[in-house]
Amino acid sequence: MKVYELLYDYTRVTELETKRYYYRKEEVKVKIRTRSNELLRATLNVKVNDAEGDVVYSREESIDVNSKLDVSFKLPDNAKNGVYTITAELYGLEMEMAHSMKRDFIVVN
Repeated sequence: MKVYELLYDYTRVTELETKRYYYRKEEVKVKIRTRSNELLRATLNVKVNDAEGDVVYSREESIDVNSKLDVSFKLPDNAKNGVYTITAELYGLEMEMAHSMKRDFIVVN
């Protein structure tokens, strides 16, 4: 019985993907899907760090948890080459982190 409860009691970022894996200094499009059987609304934080760990994009939004969010942002002209990391963090009503997911993409000249 415990396993059943754990499997069906969830709040998750279920998908986090970019259109491509390699980017030049251009617009990056990200698709994020979230699901929950506990919450109707939550806070989603999206952050992008460059190869040196500096934040190049950040966004916080109150969302319907069972939804899809399309995010796009332009890489700065001075974007450094390397592996960038997108982090999507889903927070519940009392700002406790419910789930986090990360994906990488590469910036090249």
